[in-house]
Amino acid sequence: MRIGRERGASEMNDWNQIALVPAVRRLGLSRVGCWDKMEMAFLPGLNVITEIGSACGKSTILRSILQALWPTAGFSWPLTPSECAAEGRIVVEFMHPSISHRLVVQVDHPIRDSGAVSMGKRMLETLRSHLRVSHVGMGLLIDEDITSLLDTPKYREAVRLLNEATCQVICVISAQRFDPADFPSARVFACTGGDQGKAGMFLLQAGREN
Repeated sequence: MRIGRERGASEMNDWNQIALVPAVRRLGLSRVGCWDKMEMAFLPGLNVITEIGSACGKSTILRSILQALWPTAGFSWPLTPSECAAEGRIVVEFMHPSISHRLVVQVDHPIRDSGAVSMGKRMLETLRSHLRVSHVGMGLLIDEDITSLLDTPKYREAVRLLNEATCQVICVISAQRFDPADFPSARVFACTGGDQGKAGMFLLQAGREN
């Protein structure tokens, strides 16, 4: 997919930090945002993206998958090419040529508490609800806004849910919360700051397939 310089209309809606997509095998970015050139290979299971030091581009990874899937869906801040580039490119390779999706009855349990605690409960329930409808062949993209709003007990529960997920998970977790011991089977990517504001990345943990 090519990334042009034109930005979307002002009424375009942004994504809500968690989304289900077809499971992703590989992602390649060329001149997209702060990424000059980058390639990632994901496990079918749990994949974690964190950072070391001052880094950028973590959320861009998730946004690029969504924008490649739905280029005209409409995001408040669509991705644009790197500075001075005429165009950027997103290449996504999926795990399977096709997927099937099972429809299940959703039972919502409204949360009536107020304040910061209710936001944490809401984020944890959002994670649970997405995992309930996910299955093998699907990927769950989770930005760090989801886990950053959880207090310690809720974060521990989120860690358990992520490790037990039956679908692929690509999750961004800030360095302040990330502990490699929490995700022994995950593939872990670490974003770093590069030269002239460009992002860098290296594989922190190879992980293993279930």
